[in-house]
Amino acid sequence: MKTYLQDIQSQIIDRCIDSPWLKKDGQHFYRPHGTIFRGEDECYTHVSSTLYRHLKKTVPEWKLLESGDREAKILEYEHSIAFHAQSFLGEIDTYFLGLPPYIGENPCWQEIPEETKRILAEVRHNGGKTNFIDFTMDINVALFFACYSATGGDCDGRVILYHPCKNKNMHDGRVFPKVTHSDNQRSILVRPDYYSYSRNTGGKVAGILHPDDYDVVIVPRNKKQQLLSDLWKYHGIRPELIYRSLSGFIANQDLVLPQKT
Repeated sequence: MKTYLQDIQSQIIDRCIDSPWLKKDGQHFYRPHGTIFRGEDECYTHVSSTLYRHLKKTVPEWKLLESGDREAKILEYEHSIAFHAQSFLGEIDTYFLGLPPYIGENPCWQEIPEETKRILAEVRHNGGKTNFIDFTMDINVALFFACYSATGGDCDGRVILYHPCKNKNMHDGRVFPKVTHSDNQRSILVRPDYYSYSRNTGGKVAGILHPDDYDVVIVPRNKKQQLLSDLWKYHGIRPELIYRSLSGFIANQDLVLPQKT
């Protein structure tokens, strides 16, 4: 008899366009056109980045900005985040440098230095706000995130299946193998690129993925605990493996501390 874990795995696999990875000589390699996965513990309106959601809440004129202006604002914040993160890492001294260097009138993500992108990846994997959206090449890791909530939310989750090959001009998907949690989570970070769209999107796509580019599999709230148990039992997936660092423990500390009874 099939378990519910096997059933929902089959649902996800049936919707995959192509495998996101291949195995050769005992090593796994990412395939840029393969379907990748994202688990969310709630069914949100959009698949969006943490920085997009932050700016939407905190920038008063956000709703009035055209997509290109939103992208410029996002890039400005990304540049500032990386600059100040380098200061906390001891790589630069902001006391002497002051403000982040000027990035020009028409900034472009493709022109951002690779080291800056790596720092942004570290910020994202340590829980910070960036325009990267977390995806994984592993269906079971996505299911874990769809079920697991540090806040204990009681609602349906979902697995997002993003199909790069359906999008004529792909968003920037990157693997950062040396970044915290990257290997444990089989991570690939996707940065939404509003320049990619020729569709009629109403100018609202900077920071989010277009619904045409992904499918959704719902994870019912009443199945979450059983799925988490089976993911641990059959695949060894549990919080200590997914968040294998001190920062990961701190982010999930409330779940292991004694609760009031």
